Amino acid sequence: NRLIALSYSALLHDIGKIGISDKVLLKNGPITDAERAEMNTHPVKTQEILENFHFPKVLKNVPFIAALHHEKIDGSGYPWGRSKISLMGSILALADVYEAMTTINRLYRKAKPQEVAVRELKKLSGIHYDPRAIKALTMIFS
Repeated sequence: NRLIALSYSALLHDIGKIGISDKVLLKNGPITDAERAEMNTHPVKTQEILENFHFPKVLKNVPFIAALHHEKIDGSGYPWGRSKISLMGSILALADVYEAMTTINRLYRKAKPQEVAVRELKKLSGIHYDPRAIKALTMIFS
């Protein structure tokens, strides 16, 4: 049941971006602090949107899990800066950053090979990401 909820959360985690202005969402180049602040509201918007879905009981935690995808276990994430997040939230946050690191070319950096991304993320075990999530990621690519 937790894996099903995690799967739905992963699929829907960025739905809140529909509430971000195209000026910010589609901008090429550096963004201002105000634009970053707007972008950082998308996890809360995700939760608000998903709370209006009629999920079956087994998926009742999807809105909250999905909203955790930018939180870090040291409290440096957003939107809430929570240091205590669920394992499902930590797995989703790790998967989101891994995907961004390995598949998306940005203006300021190229996508990284899987081995490089895994090596960099392992350094953040116990800092930004739950060591159990890092261990699972490492096992997938070893």
